[in-house]
Amino acid sequence: SLGFTQGAGEWELLKQVRWRLQRIWEFAETQRRVGRRPHFHPPQRVADGRIAYPLSGRGLRPMERAQVARLRALYPARTDDEVLQLWRDAGDSVRERDGMIDYLYNEREAMNVALGQWLHGATGPAREARAQAVVRIQRCWAREASSHGTAMVKELNLDGLDLTDLPTLGAHFGHVEVLSLKRNQLSQLPTRFLRCFPGVTRLYLSDNMFEQMPPGLSEVPRLRALYLGSNRLKFRLGDVIRLSELTQLRVLDLSSNPLRQGQRQL
Repeated sequence: SLGFTQGAGEWELLKQVRWRLQRIWEFAETQRRVGRRPHFHPPQRVADGRIAYPLSGRGLRPMERAQVARLRALYPARTDDEVLQLWRDAGDSVRERDGMIDYLYNEREAMNVALGQWLHGATGPAREARAQAVVRIQRCWAREASSHGTAMVKELNLDGLDLTDLPTLGAHFGHVEVLSLKRNQLSQLPTRFLRCFPGVTRLYLSDNMFEQMPPGLSEVPRLRALYLGSNRLKFRLGDVIRLSELTQLRVLDLSSNPLRQGQRQL
């Protein structure tokens, strides 16, 4: 039904799958790079009276302008040049760019559904804390600077929310380099959560309730600094093995933990 027959057609199908995956990861890498050389365009008053940043789009056809507008709606905080660069890198044809933009919209929708389910799974103060976390996560996905932490676009900061667990995201946060989860009540860091942040270089987990090293740290291969101070870590041999797998790690904070109370068994 896909137009590929047995034999040579199977090889063509495999090549198509590899090509599409490569385009998705190339586009994700482009999003990590965007923002390194920001270019400022002064805002102007547009036809409906709003103050906005009009896209130049000179030479674009109507369908291409529509694609740029869809990207602008996804990333309202980005500059004109950044949005146009995202549009260029989304594909070499109208069809390819439509497919990539649809992928991003579907990703955002899936993430919002998952966050909504996580939010409605709590009541009282816990729900209020999750509501704050949801807003921060959504802003981070849209590459908007946070009013928390260092106000970096490349940081997700969920500090001080008394979270006891973390949501399923199902989205790619490859642009995030700093993930901060300090001053919560976390005892686990799900691998499915960490897997969404492959570009993280600094991970802050201080002042939580971890009793052992999170098993999913290998999902962040670029990790260079790990902060686990003021937890309940009792080191076991398995924790040492997990640390030895973090070959890029240069900074490790394990202060204020009962490390010597651990056992040597796996």
